[in-house]
Amino acid sequence: MRRLGISATILGLIFSGLIQIPTMALSVVDTITVTGPKGIAINPSNTRAYIADQTNDLVNVIDLSTKTSIATVAVGDSPNTVVVNPSGTKVYVTNYQVGTVSVINAATNTVSATITVGQNPIGITINPAGTYAYVANAGSSSISVIDLATNTVSSTITGIADTPYKIAINPAGSFAYVTRLWGGKVSVINLSDNTVDVLPITVGSFPRGIEINPSGTIALVSNSQDNTISVINLLTKTVIGSPITIGRDPDDLVINSAGTYAYVANSASNTVSEIDLTTYLVTRTLSVGNSPLGIDINSTGTSLYVTNFYGNSMMIAQTTSSTPASASPSSQSSASSPVVVKINNNLEESIRFSRGSSTLTETHIAKLKKSVETSGIDATYVVTGTAGLLPGVTDAQVKALANLRAKLIEEYLIKLGVNKANISIEIKITNQGIIPRTKTLANYLTS
Repeated sequence: MRRLGISATILGLIFSGLIQIPTMALSVVDTITVTGPKGIAINPSNTRAYIADQTNDLVNVIDLSTKTSIATVAVGDSPNTVVVNPSGTKVYVTNYQVGTVSVINAATNTVSATITVGQNPIGITINPAGTYAYVANAGSSSISVIDLATNTVSSTITGIADTPYKIAINPAGSFAYVTRLWGGKVSVINLSDNTVDVLPITVGSFPRGIEINPSGTIALVSNSQDNTISVINLLTKTVIGSPITIGRDPDDLVINSAGTYAYVANSASNTVSEIDLTTYLVTRTLSVGNSPLGIDINSTGTSLYVTNFYGNSMMIAQTTSSTPASASPSSQSSASSPVVVKINNNLEESIRFSRGSSTLTETHIAKLKKSVETSGIDATYVVTGTAGLLPGVTDAQVKALANLRAKLIEEYLIKLGVNKANISIEIKITNQGIIPRTKTLANYLTS
């Protein structure tokens, strides 16, 4: 049984040559010439990329097996955002200058319908059921709701000020979230009746892209003027933690299907930032072409696709990991060199932690990594707090919180490349003021 507890210490981590972290390969593996590329969407079967060519008013269809263009489809003036329906049979693109959405038959690569929406449509998304599309009309402060069975606008949601820009829907299909470019806010729409929350969520300056993780618990928003990412807790509709600093002028972003990493196109830095969604830290930065604006990822999370507007290209990057040559298999799995993690997280700290988000805080992880780099396996990391401020917490709650923290620490170590068999987690409960000192650790390890 894993030993568990609460209060504040992470001992233990890796390396000194005994255990090594895998080298994560984030590198461009292919570049395809595409004129004026803006938005991009990968179909569900990972066989096609659909790219809005804003220079020539086309959608360029790329065969991802041959990495060549197999068709160009004429659409409306200034195509912007592209989305594919869940079955992969239809492609939808917003045409900014003419206030329309073009519908492309994916089997024939021809336009099958053109739908008039509001002024200057930018963002578009489709609900998980594939029955409705939602279009953010930047010029008319509205959302057009398109019935995909009839290709008609079934309703228009008004009252979304400050230039609605991009839109995302949670996996349950119950709420939509719209970035408001000039307002620094995100509006929330209840899709059961298409009503807009009176109070929007305040994020950073000039928010553009928005993406929701697969579990529907958080949304990430790119704040283009602040060069940051805001993380929204979708249950509480509040921003959690400090903004994540990334590259300059972030635009589009995407989260992998496992919900473990996000990737952000930084248009003025010519880079893509990778964010670890366990730690909310930028883990890697990829140099790409000139002015990356669009980004998507395949369903397996192994290939990233980035459109470079002024670079007239789409780049394909590999996101998979590889083991460094200097690390032998035996050094990574040797039972004689275990990683020991002792956790003494005080009660107040742990409760605040569990309420704030289901992840380790940035401060915790930064100190954890530093202890690895400077002290090796015998490093000690301490977090302090005052347990006495939280009366009425039961022993069962203490134990549950201890288990939660231990599990998250273990998951993070495994992500760093530590063999699970080499991880031993011990938790010690020392919460004076609430937990009687006469109780021993054994009391909390039984039941």
